[in-house]
Amino acid sequence: GNIYVCGLKNLDELFVHKFTPMGGVASGFGNLGLVTVATGNTNHWYEATDIKAESNGKVVLCGKKYKANNGSSINPFWNLMVLRLNSNGSLDNSFANNGIALLNRTASSFDEARNIHITAQNDYLITGNTYSGADYNYQVCKLKSNGTLDNSYGNNGWSMHDLTGTNDQEYHLTSILQPDGRLLLGGNQGDGDTVYFALLMLKADGSTDNVFAANGL
Repeated sequence: GNIYVCGLKNLDELFVHKFTPMGGVASGFGNLGLVTVATGNTNHWYEATDIKAESNGKVVLCGKKYKANNGSSINPFWNLMVLRLNSNGSLDNSFANNGIALLNRTASSFDEARNIHITAQNDYLITGNTYSGADYNYQVCKLKSNGTLDNSYGNNGWSMHDLTGTNDQEYHLTSILQPDGRLLLGGNQGDGDTVYFALLMLKADGSTDNVFAANGL
C-alpha cells in the first residue's frame, strides 16, 4: 500500500520519494522518505520515467542517462538506465554496477526506457525507444535479476521493432505486461500530418505476436 514517486530534483539528480498509504512520509527509507541519486558528472543528465515496487521491498526505476544540453563538448549519448534500491533506499550493490545498469543495444544507438515490468521469475522487461539518428523505433530489453542482459530474449537481450519498415517516427509511450507473459506496447507512428495511435503485441520471447491484429500491429 505504500506509494513511490520518482522524478528529477535537478537535471543531474533524480529522486525517489516514499509515502505511506495515507500520504505521509514513510520512515526507514532514505532521509525522511526521500532518496536522491546524482549522475556524478555535470555534463550528464537523468530522466526518470517509471518505478515499480518489488514484493521483497526493493524498488526499481528506469529512464535514461544522457548528454547534458549545456554546451558540453563530450560526444552525445543516451544510455537506457535501470536503477535498483534496497528497502531502506540505498543503492542495491548486488544489481548491475553498484545498483545502476546503463545499457545500449549497439555502440552507436541512442536508447531510452519508458516502462519497467517485473516478471513472474523476478526478471525485468524494460520497454522504450531506440534512435538511430534518423528515426525512433519501439524497443524492449530484458534483464536478469542481477542486472545483466538475458541473452535468451530477442537478439542477445534486445527486441527492436521498426513498425512499418520506413523512416517514419515510431515513439513508444507506455506498456502493459499481460498475465500470460505477452507485452502490449502503445505509442504513436508517423510524421507530419499523419500520425497514428499504435499498439504492438509481443510474445514472451520478444517476437511479434501475429495473432494480435494484423502482424501484431
